[in-house]
Amino acid sequence: MKLDKLEKILKSYKRITVALSGGVDSAFLLAFASKALGTQNVRAITACGPHLAEDEVEYAKALCASLGIEHDVISMDHIMPILAPNPADRCYHCKKAMFSMLNRRQFCGTVLACAQLDKKPAIKSCSSLE
Repeated sequence: MKLDKLEKILKSYKRITVALSGGVDSAFLLAFASKALGTQNVRAITACGPHLAEDEVEYAKALCASLGIEHDVISMDHIMPILAPNPADRCYHCKKAMFSMLNRRQFCGTVLACAQLDKKPAIKSCSSLE
């Protein structure tokens, strides 16, 4: 079963940080991970800015509070000059900036993010971290 496989993968990490957008995919991953690893081993991070609706940030905060998970909100305003012209590779730039920031801050454990299989900006951005 797919959920058993996901649980096995999650348990292979001792601690994780979930990139929580406020969407259903990352919300599911966060809730499932908290059950698999325990809330003390899971943390959430939400990258906010003009690209993310305020109600999604509020939902992310409320979800973390209800699950008892530590939650950080980081500003992504510094990359808006890159995103303003709406380039085709905007997802790559956003993900790279977010993952670079997380890398510098040394968030707990492995950082997990949801990504569409047909678009791989998250994978490409991780491979180009400095």
